[in-house]
Amino acid sequence: MKTRSVILGKIYREHGIKGACKFLVAEGYEDQIHLDQKYTLKKSADERGDVVVIKSLSAFGKYFLITFDKFKTPEDMKMWRGAMLCASMKDLKRDDDDLFDHEWEGLKIQTPAGEDVGIIKSIAYTPLRQLVVERGSKDILIPCVPEWFEEIDLENERVIMTIPEGLY
Repeated sequence: MKTRSVILGKIYREHGIKGACKFLVAEGYEDQIHLDQKYTLKKSADERGDVVVIKSLSAFGKYFLITFDKFKTPEDMKMWRGAMLCASMKDLKRDDDDLFDHEWEGLKIQTPAGEDVGIIKSIAYTPLRQLVVERGSKDILIPCVPEWFEEIDLENERVIMTIPEGLY
């Protein structure tokens, strides 16, 4: 059985002269990135990727500065711009009420009045984390504002949200 992986974020660009990179972590995964742990770098979601180990890690504004075991120069890192850092789900720690991004996929969004808004396709990491929702023949973006969530019912595959008028 194939183990599912979770995207922890993306490499923004190389940094410095020793093969480090600026890494933009996906919201909610800040505490999942650790020194001396194995991860996979992937340029696309469907490839196997390369196994890497984090050798140094520090906060740098909204980024992390990371050095991996395999890269020694900026030129080594440059080809990995935009690559995703992935971890196996079995290696991640989470609270009982946390959901991984892929667990949102396919959930139906409804208003408290029972009106169907659409089906969640994915999570988009723009400056604001947003739900990509299929509504009819088009996709809409709904910001992930915690106060808007009334109920997350995984058993019935639905999310009840109070969404301001005009957003859907």
